[in-house]
Amino acid sequence: MGAPLSIYFRASELWRYHDKGKGVLHFIIDQNGVWATLNSLNGGDLWRVTLHGGAKMYGEPDLVDHRAILNRIIGREFPYEIIAISPWVRRKLVTSQFRYERVFLAGDCAHQNTPSGGYGMNTGLGDAVDLGWKLAAFSQGWAGEMLLQSYDAERRPVALCNVEEATRNFNLRSFPEPRPALMHDTPEGEAQRRALGEEIIYKTARELTSDGIAMGYVYTNSPVICSDGTAAPAFSVTDYKQTCYPGARAPHVWLSPTQSTLDLFGDSLVLLCLGKDAPAPSILQSLHQYAAKLRAPLRVHEIESAAVFDAYDGYPLVLVRPDGHVAWRGHELPLDSSDLLMKVLGMQG
Repeated sequence: MGAPLSIYFRASELWRYHDKGKGVLHFIIDQNGVWATLNSLNGGDLWRVTLHGGAKMYGEPDLVDHRAILNRIIGREFPYEIIAISPWVRRKLVTSQFRYERVFLAGDCAHQNTPSGGYGMNTGLGDAVDLGWKLAAFSQGWAGEMLLQSYDAERRPVALCNVEEATRNFNLRSFPEPRPALMHDTPEGEAQRRALGEEIIYKTARELTSDGIAMGYVYTNSPVICSDGTAAPAFSVTDYKQTCYPGARAPHVWLSPTQSTLDLFGDSLVLLCLGKDAPAPSILQSLHQYAAKLRAPLRVHEIESAAVFDAYDGYPLVLVRPDGHVAWRGHELPLDSSDLLMKVLGMQG
């Protein structure tokens, strides 16, 4: 997908030296299309210019005329400090499997994408969260081999989706069509600039609003998620709608000004008993007993709040994994709760 060149530099209040105002991402365009982008890296004095032509056009890093390039972008001389000039390769890669025997891949080892959208770190952290609790559970003796196998089934589809979306973002932001009058101080040039600005806003809106990519993925095909036969929620790149659908991220609801439902998860399985008609704790005794037999940590939280009940789609019982994803939901426990735990902990199959 190309080998661009990035110039990292420090400049205090760079926006004072041009008339475009403050911005996180600037497209640098001439009559032939986008030739560079200018990104704010810390909201203050740290910046990056990415030159799409790479070393083939601008030379090796130590030969790059950074002053001429930066002055052209800003439109005048300005004070700055060069930090680094680095070539890199824009990639679209996902490994064929996230696990091979005793080896597990995560982060950039498993998937690489163009940074258009900033999905790489989120995807890698998702890998770590998913794999971390599974390795801990297996090594501590309260999970089976299928739980480790589920890592690939859960995380690889997320990586494929995110890498594809990042590639789409990059392809949309190239704007390669020649616009001969774009740089001219004429009514035609003004019209082309206005039209291009509207096109940039339209095409990058999805890239810059991607809550669904960050939080909306659902482990629908996981062997350790208990499907309830209902239709999976529609996936949206831009929007994240909370749901307790099996495999989805458990919803956040404030329990108090300082505590969220999300604070209940992290170091054990959690069974939420929700609403005023939730089963009494004594009815859950068999689940506790079998969890103890497996040495699996399990906590039960009774929450009567109507807001929580509604956010969890009106289900009185929801089993949540340590990574915060819903493993099972129902209106009553199965007759044999051992089957439920065996499934969720990968001890079946």
